[in-house]
Amino acid sequence: MFPRARLLSLLVIGLGPGAAGCPPDTPPGPVAPAVPDDEEVVLTLLAHENDLRGRIDFARRPPYSARSGPNPQSVFGGPDGRPLVVSRGVLSAVEGDSLVPLVSLIDAERGCARRRDVAVIGRARAELTLWQAPDRVPVRVPLPGALTPRGVACDAQDRVVVVDEAAGEVRAFVPAGASLREVARRPAGDGVAHVVAVGDVVVTGSVTGHDVRAFAWRGGSLVEVARHTLRTPVFGLAARAEATGAVTVFVGTLQQDPLDRRPGFFGDVDAALLTLRLAGDALRVVGQRNLGEDGVITPKALCATPGGVHVAGAGSDVLLFVPDDGTAPRARPVPAGSAALWVHEGRYVIANPLLDAVVTGRVNKGPARVIDQGPVLDEAERRVRLGEALFFTRAMAPHQTSDGQHSRFTCETCHFEGRIDGRVHFTGRGDVHASTKSLRGVFENRPHFSRALDANVATMVHAEFRVANAGTDHSPWFALDIKDLPWLTRFAPGPADRTPWALRRALMDFLAVFAPEKNPHVRGRQSFAPLEQQGATLFAQHCERCHQARAITDDPRTRVPPAEWSSFIFRDHNLVWARDGYEQTGIVPYVHPRGARPPSLRRVFEKRPYFTNGAATSLSGVLDAARTGPAGFVHAPPPDEAAGDWTAFSPEEKAALEAFLLLL
Repeated sequence: MFPRARLLSLLVIGLGPGAAGCPPDTPPGPVAPAVPDDEEVVLTLLAHENDLRGRIDFARRPPYSARSGPNPQSVFGGPDGRPLVVSRGVLSAVEGDSLVPLVSLIDAERGCARRRDVAVIGRARAELTLWQAPDRVPVRVPLPGALTPRGVACDAQDRVVVVDEAAGEVRAFVPAGASLREVARRPAGDGVAHVVAVGDVVVTGSVTGHDVRAFAWRGGSLVEVARHTLRTPVFGLAARAEATGAVTVFVGTLQQDPLDRRPGFFGDVDAALLTLRLAGDALRVVGQRNLGEDGVITPKALCATPGGVHVAGAGSDVLLFVPDDGTAPRARPVPAGSAALWVHEGRYVIANPLLDAVVTGRVNKGPARVIDQGPVLDEAERRVRLGEALFFTRAMAPHQTSDGQHSRFTCETCHFEGRIDGRVHFTGRGDVHASTKSLRGVFENRPHFSRALDANVATMVHAEFRVANAGTDHSPWFALDIKDLPWLTRFAPGPADRTPWALRRALMDFLAVFAPEKNPHVRGRQSFAPLEQQGATLFAQHCERCHQARAITDDPRTRVPPAEWSSFIFRDHNLVWARDGYEQTGIVPYVHPRGARPPSLRRVFEKRPYFTNGAATSLSGVLDAARTGPAGFVHAPPPDEAAGDWTAFSPEEKAALEAFLLLL
């Protein structure tokens, strides 16, 4: 099941003058935990996995957002100058070291300030909420045609600009009482998640589409004027107007080098700061910096100020100021988990969804102050949240460096928000490449990886600790040192919570409840439209043999018959649409001699590009290449087969299948 190989080195917690090798009269440091046999670890963790699986109804499990606390995601300056924070269900003002609730909101994630009011969006509803302080009555305005409003910016003309992640669009509105007038709608790239407005310029950033686009208002129209394509996802975005009329754009991303696994560790995936300059219709690179060397991981929180840019990472515990003049950056410690940042007159405010907290302080002096928004956690929930921290922060590999090809990273480096980052990586084997897969819902989607080499979560989790810590001189079998990560006290208050066993169980506890968010395409609906029903029939005939309607991928007893698909799809029930085993469907080179494991089609609309090799960039591309023939269904027929032996889907069939796939 698992190789009987001893891990090579031991971790000594708190290495210093009293570490191993010191004179006999020097007090010894803490003793490293004994390293058990790998198979013993996996068997013990597998018992924990089976216990978790027996207590969870995976088909009816709520999305992780339903249990993850206040989850503050946005901070910005309000109309009166006070910093405002948007948390789940509430808009608050930061006053000193206190958070003052201003108004309750039904769906709230991100916001911006106009001259007299505040505009707020959330991903769960296709609507915009406007709130003006004297009224204290929020006005909810529908966003017609929206799927997942993701980012929002207010410009100097009081327009509200929204990016829609699932639709891949940027849209601009002018609010008028209880209605909106749409004044622009433009494509903005797959997985567009970020938007900033500076003067007459709107800049967007895409996660899976890997680009930054600049739009300008001209003659009342929003026109795309420039685009810069990256090889990596856009984690964060900020912009600043210059006296020359140019706009400087700061992009939080990764090194532009391909991931390199050949050294035996994750090479060349450090965080990076990319500086672009928009002048006229030209967008060019004017600066690059390896942020990993400064201790920053997953740079989501950026704020441009005169003289430089402030950057904080979701995966690291550093707030960094990078000056424009090329002098050395200045760093201050803050808790990991930063999602959004506001800096004004030497004061910073950070929205930290990991800790359910707001972090504030001075950029040049004094400690960070944490304003806790979260509920009191019981022991079981603390373990889940510790697992979340292991997934999203450096806690899983606290000793990684940025020396040479080494990288400071987290799971989110390749799995943005637990989903994908749109990249296709070289595996180091022959000519085999593999696209990233979503880790939301991974617990019920075993065996894992395209090669399906990890039969269960226990094997995967133990292996991930080893891989994450590869290339360091520390063992992956370590206990966390709270002195190094003091912000983890909220989730792991005692030594027993931070042992190697406890860390692995905590990550498993988190993955067990890390369910996908609701599908926006089924919001408010109860049944198939005629085209979708036709697609369901075609899917049952051609596709479901591999992508089965199961609640648990390796459990055929959880398969749902086609007559019941509608009740599962439209009632927030989660099927994986996959099965165990291998298939050879023409997508070569195969990642395994027997082919590849059929991937989950759950939330397939957000998983571009498609196939292990990333050959298709859209669902339309997948269906264009598909064929049926004497040997059944294939995604790409063998090149040596006669074209007449294979039948393509008709345009009507492709439209029906795509309509159905969007619902999964």
